[in-house]
Amino acid sequence: MLSAPTQRTTTLTDHQVDLDKIDDDIDYYKKRIKFLQQDIPNMELHMQFADEDSKKYIRVYINWARSEIERYNQKIKDLPVP
Repeated sequence: MLSAPTQRTTTLTDHQVDLDKIDDDIDYYKKRIKFLQQDIPNMELHMQFADEDSKKYIRVYINWARSEIERYNQKIKDLPVP
């Protein structure tokens, strides 16, 4: 006959789920950082050939990308260490 899981088992399972979520978050943040770091030089190259209006938008995007990289790095630092 099967019995209900004990509180201890449930707690360990919840803890493991939390660790898996942290790992998933770190992987996501690192992928976003990598993408943005690769995209910034591409956008800087496009800026060389863009008209003045487009350059403004590209500068805004580059500044946004840099701030996102900083934000993702901070999120990684702020995650609890298992």
